[in-house]
Amino acid sequence: MPTDLFANLVAGLIAALLSAVLGYIAPWLLYGKRRIPARPKVSYQEKMKNLLADLARSSSEVDQVFQEMTEVSRQREETLASLETQLDELSKREKELQSRVDSLQNISLPAVQYFVETVQQGEQRSAKRDYLLFFSGVVVSTIIALALKLVAGI
Repeated sequence: MPTDLFANLVAGLIAALLSAVLGYIAPWLLYGKRRIPARPKVSYQEKMKNLLADLARSSSEVDQVFQEMTEVSRQREETLASLETQLDELSKREKELQSRVDSLQNISLPAVQYFVETVQQGEQRSAKRDYLLFFSGVVVSTIIALALKLVAGI
């Protein structure tokens, strides 16, 4: 039994070594000298030129983003200022209306009733006066028309 274990262990070890060696050598055997072509070497000046071009492009994109952020911020400030102005106007209107309500609450109910009765009586009087003036105008204009006919007809 120990010999079987030893034989299995040796066989596994040999198989592992053999697969590692073949894994390392197989690409050379299969592809030979055809390796993946290396990137062409770029000069230091070319690298710096490309990096500076990328940096300039990135910088312009960042500037554009900052400009958009500034515009959005400005629009929000304008909206906020407008809302504050509206709020101030509404607050003043509320105070004015509240003072009117307070002053109306201090008036007694009998005084209001007396005021309403007085206004109604004045409206009735003015209606009577209007009818009287209208009919008086009709009568006077009829008399004048008849008088003119008599004078012209003679």
